[in-house]
Amino acid sequence: MSDGMIGFGTELHRSSDEGATYNDTGMEVKEISPPNMSKDTVDVTHMKSPNRFREFIASLRDGGEFSLVVNYVTGDDTGIADLMADFASDDAGYYKIVFPDTTEWEFRAHITEPEFGVPLEEEIEVTFTGKVTGEPVLTLAAAA
Repeated sequence: MSDGMIGFGTELHRSSDEGATYNDTGMEVKEISPPNMSKDTVDVTHMKSPNRFREFIASLRDGGEFSLVVNYVTGDDTGIADLMADFASDDAGYYKIVFPDTTEWEFRAHITEPEFGVPLEEEIEVTFTGKVTGEPVLTLAAAA
């Protein structure tokens, strides 16, 4: 039997005190993508590289981007208003994605792209994309 899990129950938390405390945004999250980190490499191939194979060394890491899709819900007390304020700010926000098993991705990010989708016969959604700045920290849940 698999120990895999579904994403149901995953939450986006936000801090308004520079990461001292986090609170659930309260948004109706439909989909969330944690930071898609990457690492650059530098080609250091030279005239005597073994067997004429290219050689690489590690370079800088990039925290990538995160994104989430939420149902549009009106009111100033929704996380949508907070993320729109984060978009208007030049400062990176403090965020944490909390999985159902309590695994956490904690990171800072600039909200770069709020996108409202307003179809004729389906729910209105808002997609937020954020550029991660610095190192995202993954804290895995303790084994059961």
